Amino acid sequence: MFPLLDREICMGAVLVVDDEVTVLEATTAMLSASGYDTYPARSSADAMRTLANHPGIDVVVADVTLAGDDNGVLLARRLAHSAWPGALVLVSGDLEAGLYTEDRPPRALFLAKPYSRKALLHAIDHARQLGKLPPTEPGSAHNAPAK
Repeated sequence: MFPLLDREICMGAVLVVDDEVTVLEATTAMLSASGYDTYPARSSADAMRTLANHPGIDVVVADVTLAGDDNGVLLARRLAHSAWPGALVLVSGDLEAGLYTEDRPPRALFLAKPYSRKALLHAIDHARQLGKLPPTEPGSAHNAPAK
């Protein structure tokens, strides 16, 4: 389905957080085939444990809406108050979710579902660049949505 890259080339490590198993599996497979080391998580608690166990993860791709009271925006806020230096891509099929994520922390951006492989890879690349910037205040110019 996706062309495999030489596994010697690692693009980075991405944690994918989604409570829908089919979306989680498809996204991790797509990113793995694109050269990323991928780690799946079905909740923000799983995500925080995975980040603690794999400090090399530099980008988190998280669904805004997770099961129950859990959600990607809360995860983003937890990450913003942690020592984790990476960046976050919040994703959602809810077109209004972008409005709910306007107060997202620095080094976070929004990508609407459904997204193409190209759009996801672009968003991850953009997020990785955000992760390399010094910390900024919420609402800064480095907090623009992905296209």
